Amino acid sequence: METQFLQSGQFQKENFSAFIKELVQKFKPEQIYSFGKYIDFKVNDGCFIENQSTENYHYFLLMVTESVTRIEHEVQDFANNKYPFGKITIMAHGQETIVAAINNPEASLEVLKEPELF
Repeated sequence: METQFLQSGQFQKENFSAFIKELVQKFKPEQIYSFGKYIDFKVNDGCFIENQSTENYHYFLLMVTESVTRIEHEVQDFANNKYPFGKITIMAHGQETIVAAINNPEASLEVLKEPELF
């Protein structure tokens, strides 16, 4: 018996892309970077249980804004309410704040080492 997952990769990709478009329309960021993705697949199968599978997706994004005004709570609330297909954790910072952090030798910027730009 082959395990069928509830969400296909294409389904997840389409919904995530639609969410990113909504995010861009609402907040008009300079850039959005993906710096991580966690996908958890679980399968329960056996002679005493019905075959069940679950998929959990968690995306990690950095949104670069034009202004240094802090909006991360509003952005995170938007993600929590508009994306029911998994979790999205968003850091939102102004470009000026990010440049200052890059120029600070004591700052840990693991996020910016290998991000994927949307």
